[in-house]
Amino acid sequence: IGAFENCGLTSIEISNSLTSSNIRAFLDCSKLTSIEIPDNVKTIYDIAFNNCKMLKTIKFGKNLELIVTNAFDGCTELTDVYCYAKKAPSAGDALFKDSWIEFLTLHVPYGTSEQYKAHSLWSKFGTIVEMEKTAHVITYMVDGEVYKTEEYEPDDAIIPLVVPTKEGYTFSVWSEIPETMTT
Repeated sequence: IGAFENCGLTSIEISNSLTSSNIRAFLDCSKLTSIEIPDNVKTIYDIAFNNCKMLKTIKFGKNLELIVTNAFDGCTELTDVYCYAKKAPSAGDALFKDSWIEFLTLHVPYGTSEQYKAHSLWSKFGTIVEMEKTAHVITYMVDGEVYKTEEYEPDDAIIPLVVPTKEGYTFSVWSEIPETMTT
């Protein structure tokens, strides 16, 4: 509780091993200008970043599920909030109390803006924009010809195709491809 309360930090890098923020962890860190919450964090607790008056940008990781009330109360310089979670995290209506939420821009994953707009808290943002779709394209080649092309979102699991078929040929094995890999 209050691990960095009232500290003079201007920036901080949070470890990927962290799964939640403590109550009052960064309360009154008045010089902090940006924060990036790693993908492993699922919960941000009450008043964790309360009164971080110079905080301009927040980036929430893709696995965030819950932000407890007043976590970002009094962050009066905020301009942009990025939420990479494909499902809008649960949050109380007072999450950004006194932070001028109606003037902030919320950046959300491609294809999720309607979901965020339907949420009682996230809908209060002045502007909600979808981030650019970032996809990876995998092209399978057989004898120098395109066999199949597939598109994957970042962090999707790529599972090699079942044995491909081509008239007059017998497929033997994929060369050094693991059973599952991430993009």
